[in-house]
Amino acid sequence: MTKGPGPCFLCGADHWRVVGNRAGRGLMKCRQCRLHLIHPPPGPGRDGSNRSGIASSPDDASSPAGAGTDLDRALARGRIDFIGQYHPGGRLLAIGPGAVTLAEAAQEAGFGASTWVRGAGEGPSGFGDLGSFLRENSGRFDTVLLVDVIETLVDPVGDLAGLPAALAPGGQVFVETLTVNSPAFAARPALWWARRAPGAAALYDEQTLTALLARLGLPLRRLAYPSLPERLLAVAGAEPGARQGPKRILLQRFIALGDVILTTPIIRALKQNEPGWEVWVQTAQPEVLAHNPWVSGVISAPEYQCFDARIELAYEYTPQLHAVEAYARQAGVEPDSRRPELFVSEAELADARAILAEAGLTSGGPLIGLHASTSWPERTWPAERWDALAWELVVIRGCRVAVLGQPADGEVAPLPGAVDLRGRLGLRRLMAVISGLDGLIGADSGLLHVASAVGTPFVGLFGCVPSAKRMPDQGNFVALEADLPCADCLARRPAPAFEARCERDRVACMAAIEVEAVWSALGRVLSQAGQTLPPARSAADVDAWGRAVVADVLARNQGRLELRPTVAGGPGLRVRRPDGGWQTLHSGRDPVREAQGWAERAELEPGRLHLVLGAGLGFHLEALAARATADESFLVLEPDRDVFWLGLFAGRLGHLLGRLAFHVSNDVKAAAIKYEALARQVEPGPILVHSASARLHPALFRVMSERVLPLVARAKKS
Repeated sequence: MTKGPGPCFLCGADHWRVVGNRAGRGLMKCRQCRLHLIHPPPGPGRDGSNRSGIASSPDDASSPAGAGTDLDRALARGRIDFIGQYHPGGRLLAIGPGAVTLAEAAQEAGFGASTWVRGAGEGPSGFGDLGSFLRENSGRFDTVLLVDVIETLVDPVGDLAGLPAALAPGGQVFVETLTVNSPAFAARPALWWARRAPGAAALYDEQTLTALLARLGLPLRRLAYPSLPERLLAVAGAEPGARQGPKRILLQRFIALGDVILTTPIIRALKQNEPGWEVWVQTAQPEVLAHNPWVSGVISAPEYQCFDARIELAYEYTPQLHAVEAYARQAGVEPDSRRPELFVSEAELADARAILAEAGLTSGGPLIGLHASTSWPERTWPAERWDALAWELVVIRGCRVAVLGQPADGEVAPLPGAVDLRGRLGLRRLMAVISGLDGLIGADSGLLHVASAVGTPFVGLFGCVPSAKRMPDQGNFVALEADLPCADCLARRPAPAFEARCERDRVACMAAIEVEAVWSALGRVLSQAGQTLPPARSAADVDAWGRAVVADVLARNQGRLELRPTVAGGPGLRVRRPDGGWQTLHSGRDPVREAQGWAERAELEPGRLHLVLGAGLGFHLEALAARATADESFLVLEPDRDVFWLGLFAGRLGHLLGRLAFHVSNDVKAAAIKYEALARQVEPGPILVHSASARLHPALFRVMSERVLPLVARAKKS
């Protein structure tokens, strides 16, 4: 059991509660004043202190030599700018890690700056004891700045007793410290302490910091909240001059796209509750908030500004709540709804229309966006089902399809009438394009929240997190999710949970969502929006459409691709090699029987992911699918899109799109990304090579094999 540290230096009580233990140190809380203390504090002495009375810290950067990094200097300038609101000049004393950098920034701003650095004889002052230094400099300083100091003092009341006397008339003290006011600390304080403050001796909040200043005889004049996370700044001493401008509040939600979009109901509620306040947001997704009338400013890069209040929005620490409800509790507001909002300008909408026109997506059936997100394996719909869905929408239903997202997101098998826009649009353009869709289908990801915010009907596919904890309370959408006992597994993990870690094989919740259910749900949301999902084409119409595609491919590839009859009566294909010769991809006698023999010789491993190099007209793929059971998974790599189209419509491979996943590109990196994304769900297995295709693209297949084989070896070893 951790031994108590003795009476609390703030309130004098000797009544502590152990919050957690780690590596021989305990996190304790004073039951009377709520001060949190790490005991025993680290350091070379038995009492944890060194010569200066400050507990040693592995993060201590106090050094008389040189300044810090560019970021340190930028943050130092921000601190000095804030101090300049109270004292535009004068004599400044900087104490703490980075004091030299702060003093240099102060001197650049016109202050007469000096530093105190721990250790006898160190620093410009030549003093090693903080208490002695303050007593011997009575009335000298207009401003004293302590950054990351008070939490490391073993006896802050005693060590800082001379602080008021060190101030000149009208002088002020600025105290910045790490604070425990955050959702992370509230949810798991011992874990927060272990990660964030390994060298701290005391952890403060508003109440305990105010109490410390009162013990020192320093009247608190203002509590400010820096834009740096989990930090608190107190201004104490003389009465400050009149503050200019309205009060400001900072919301912090750094990532991810959907999570930032879900902050917009909170922003709206805060502004409606306090119209005179400025609402600022700190996020790595600043484009989300462009044109938002409720937002006064956005901070996207690390910088130093101070606010009258700061709220860290983190639903991860209350996974049993809807994300907006969790945000609302942390912000202390009641939003009018969970409806997110984005604001797209007329110029951006016109730009989106031009993009769709250039892509040939301005006329025809309903325009449907597909987003096969792969950001979380536990939220990823099987790749082959996206291909089957695209076939249903484009070939069977005659819809126009735009594949959206980033390059690392899942692709969809390229079809005539489907356009891949992944990675070609910035976020603002992507938002505008989504606002122009008739409907969007996507896995649980940020683009669903974009559709919700701009009013586009959508179908969402949900797994480890139920839609009731993410989706708005109104809008035209259908959320599909499996009714399984393991549903909502993310909420059952200890907070904060950032990975679902599927409890069942192959993410059963996502695999339970069938293609037919998806396009049926699309029909419902289109109907509610006054649109109609086109009826299925007849087999004769599909065949005629396919023949037109084949004719177009052959016309564009005269002298490079040839369909030739075989002795057995089916089509054969030959392709012009780079050296000018021809490569026949299938037997000229009986390609079907040849393919069956190849499939019989193929090594299949149940429950594994198989990489097939080469599609051709697909006779070998059909034979492979006929032999395989439901336990095997397949990714087919075909470098040539026109060959792929011939396989779909001359070789009649369309029915395999729901059974095998395809990657159609000669981009090795993109192929490897898709394979590795699938390999996070299914362990890698054998590589199956269609030798004729390999002779056409030897370098591509060799590099892919080199990328894949180590994954296979690791999977088998584990």
